Amino acid sequence: MIERAFAVRLAIPDNEAYTAMVTLQRLGIRCERVERAEIHIFGLEDDAAADELDRVVPTIATIYNPNKHRLRRLSAPRPVKGEVWVTARELPEVHDEVVVGGIRLPGVRSAWKATSWRLQDAAGNDVSTELLDRAVETLLCNSAFQRAITA
Repeated sequence: MIERAFAVRLAIPDNEAYTAMVTLQRLGIRCERVERAEIHIFGLEDDAAADELDRVVPTIATIYNPNKHRLRRLSAPRPVKGEVWVTARELPEVHDEVVVGGIRLPGVRSAWKATSWRLQDAAGNDVSTELLDRAVETLLCNSAFQRAITA
């Protein structure tokens, strides 16, 4: 099975990311910017299913609204250095058929979501791994029912 991932970011100011930044600062975690995206990861049978998914995802209203979102297919279905994905603790199930937003996705066997978080310092650089780990432990991930995935 191959995987394909898409990032959906708000094109408008992200109040949730801003609130996370202010809260992290109050907790003593120094960051000057927080970026957040919704990540959609799909398990696919083959490349033909991946090509069809690329065509269909922008039409699924529960994933993407062109009036308020920016959609990007990721080069790899995993976080990059300086980023953490927070998702449900359970691993995604494999199904014979996957339906998202009322649309059947041929060749897709699994679908799951994560929230991507990226913290940056005043110079616009990613914060250290240690600082990102502290942010995950103190605010971004509730380990009772979530897991954090890093590069």
